[in-house]
Amino acid sequence: MKKLILFTSCLSLLMVFACSAESKNPKEDNSSAKNESQKMEVPDSPCEIVSSEDIRAIIGVESSFEIAMKDKDYTYPTCTFEWEDKKVTKSMEIGGKPMEIEMPSEVMIVLVKDANEEKFNRSTQVYKDGVEVNGVGEIAMWGNGMAQLTFLKGSVMIHVHVKVDNDDAINKEKAIDIAKLILEKI
Repeated sequence: MKKLILFTSCLSLLMVFACSAESKNPKEDNSSAKNESQKMEVPDSPCEIVSSEDIRAIIGVESSFEIAMKDKDYTYPTCTFEWEDKKVTKSMEIGGKPMEIEMPSEVMIVLVKDANEEKFNRSTQVYKDGVEVNGVGEIAMWGNGMAQLTFLKGSVMIHVHVKVDNDDAINKEKAIDIAKLILEKI
C-alpha cells in the first residue's frame, strides 16, 4: 500500500512539473514572438525612419527655420530635408569674378534594400577621398567631396548626404549622428 501511495505521489508530482513546463513554453514563445513583432521592419522610405524633428534636433536647426521635406523615389527611395540658414556657401566664378553663393543646408538619405558588401564597394568607389568609419553598421565610408556617409547593415545600405556647414568635419559628425539614429530604428 505504501508503494502505491508513493507511486501515486510521484506520478502527481511528475504531472505538476510537466504541466508547469508546458504552461511556461507558450509564454516564452509568445514573448519572443512579441519581441520579434516589436522590431521595426525596414520601411519603404527613409522619410518613415527620420523625421524633420529628428533632423532639427541632430543638426541644431533653429526653430525659426522651416525644414522642407521631400519624399521621392528616384533610383532608390530618397528623403531630402532642406532649410535656408545661410551656413553653406559655394565659391564660384561668374563673369570672371569670384563669388560666394549661399546654398540651402541639406540632408539627403537614400535607402537601398537587398544590398551586400559587393554593392557597398561599387557604391563607394566614387568616393575619391573615402575614409572608413568605425562604429556605424557593419562597414561604413565617408567622403568629404560628396559630403556623404554610406553604411551597410545586413542587407540594407544607406547613403546619408549632409551639407549643413562649410566645415567637412561638422558635416561628417552630423552624418554619423543621423546614421546612428537610423541604426537604432531599423
